[in-house]
Amino acid sequence: MNKKYWWILVLYLIIQVVSTFGIYYVALLDNATPFTKEQANLIVTNWSIGTFAVGALLFLWLLKTAPRSSYIDQQAPMPLAKSTLYIIGGVIVAFIVQAITASITAMIRGTVAQSENTADLIGITQTNPLFILTIVIIAPFLEEVVFRKVLFGGLTNKLPVGVAALFSSVVFAAIHFDFAYLLVYTGMGLVFSYFYYKTKRLLVSFSIHALMNGTALLISVFLPN
Repeated sequence: MNKKYWWILVLYLIIQVVSTFGIYYVALLDNATPFTKEQANLIVTNWSIGTFAVGALLFLWLLKTAPRSSYIDQQAPMPLAKSTLYIIGGVIVAFIVQAITASITAMIRGTVAQSENTADLIGITQTNPLFILTIVIIAPFLEEVVFRKVLFGGLTNKLPVGVAALFSSVVFAAIHFDFAYLLVYTGMGLVFSYFYYKTKRLLVSFSIHALMNGTALLISVFLPN
């Protein structure tokens, strides 16, 4: 894996850490200037949005100068028009896989409940609607670059494609820290990996990911039950 990809991995970890600093910033200032709960939440979410946005710009800069070193990078991408059909098909497949893995998870747990990660994100968007951009655009972009292009793509140089897809998908699931839904996130990771590998276009897996996040957000807001 080339050095730029290693920098992307390091930067992603830094983004995850720095995005939490807003909490400590509020706690520090609150001693001198007490905030209402709404003001504190707004500061924390705006800090997080800014961190992810800056991170996305840095990702773009690193990608612009990164050599095409993975097996997938070196293959010819699928024509854009055909790739659009794969985006549509990918969303359908993703919903089917999500439904199957969620059902299995519910049977194992003995209950049907919303993912804690999803519930937390819904709560944040209700406090700060601008955070929707992070959920639907910025976060899927960062995750597709890290887990599909860098991790999955890099591993295909050393491992069989199936093993690389499974490993990167499990890591993708684990980073959400919602271990009760590990199977669901792993299933989503495998779907994104498949369509990235099939089309050789990160735009495809990103679009499927973004549409899934956006749809899940709409369903959770308008059909909470």
